[in-house]
Amino acid sequence: MDGQKYLDFLRAVKSGSVQKLNQLTDDKEANILDTTTQEGNTALHLAARLGHKHLVEEIIKQRPSLTFKINHKGETPVHAAARTGKRDVVDFFINAMRDYKGIHIGRMRDKFGNTPLHGSVRNEHYKVMVALAENDRPSLRGINDVGESPLSIAIDMRLTSYAAKIIRLHPETLDDIGQNGQTPLHVAVKRNDFEIMSLILKFKPKLVRVQDERERTPLHYAAALGHQRMVEELFTEDPMVAYIKDDKKKIPLHLAAENGQVSLLNALLESCWDTVEILDEHQRNILHLAAMNGNVDVVQYILTLVEMEDLVNSPDADGNTPLHLAATNYHSDVVTVLSKESNVEIRAMNNSNRTALAIIKRSTHNRGMELQKVLH
Repeated sequence: MDGQKYLDFLRAVKSGSVQKLNQLTDDKEANILDTTTQEGNTALHLAARLGHKHLVEEIIKQRPSLTFKINHKGETPVHAAARTGKRDVVDFFINAMRDYKGIHIGRMRDKFGNTPLHGSVRNEHYKVMVALAENDRPSLRGINDVGESPLSIAIDMRLTSYAAKIIRLHPETLDDIGQNGQTPLHVAVKRNDFEIMSLILKFKPKLVRVQDERERTPLHYAAALGHQRMVEELFTEDPMVAYIKDDKKKIPLHLAAENGQVSLLNALLESCWDTVEILDEHQRNILHLAAMNGNVDVVQYILTLVEMEDLVNSPDADGNTPLHLAATNYHSDVVTVLSKESNVEIRAMNNSNRTALAIIKRSTHNRGMELQKVLH
């Protein structure tokens, strides 16, 4: 096809004029319906994307096979209509495909594994999503090549109404495992969507115990991120989840300590006070983790606990006490607080036979010089 006819083709499709397109298709030599753009889009792709329903109807009438023609991204015209939110065009495709047994337009995948449902959610086209889902609810369980389902996308984007609709339409979508081995409950907690988290727990309470690739439960993330209401809700659902360890042998309490979540630390210890004894894979307790991360508020809180005496001088796998770790990481405020505590053994040695002061003296860092004054 010469350049002029190609431009005429683009103008006809963009205008949505059935008459103009028919005039071009009358030219048998041009094969206008076989024409594609640089990205491999056919006239049907373009008409669907632009929302020209009548033109879509005419093209399918003349060449129904174009319904399944893919562009260079592997997208069908249905993908194009769903991604751009053309509800009436999507409805037409749904009705037109009813006679094709075993073919579900909501399950067709592009080269990245995305279905039209993925596109409708990602681009926030609620009515299109609902139309596709109600036509074929099992299509909601489609997982793309990077482990995303329409539900996980909705939760990740904090599209609460979308996620709630998907869950109610097809609760089994909550069983789908996505990126990093995470359930929709993990994603809801990480996005701090309390409404969706509560809805998920209503439908699938067992998800509270499911661990991801890092062996973390949703409570691990809620504790680390400081989501107080979520921690309380998850803990109420199953208190024993507070004892589950991740791949570093850390329980939610450890993550609260190392991330400076004082109120969460208090809440978890009030109900599961014995978790204060649990150590991670490096034999570190909550005071080690708070000290090495410079969380002075957490350190001060821990020093008020009855169990404090069992924590302050406890050595980790390398023989380091919380004071060693605070000094190594130049957390002067933590070093100050610990050094003033009468029960802290300032001259305790680690496995390298070094005290906290010796570690600081070996440092050429300016902050190391300041810390020497604190420990002298």
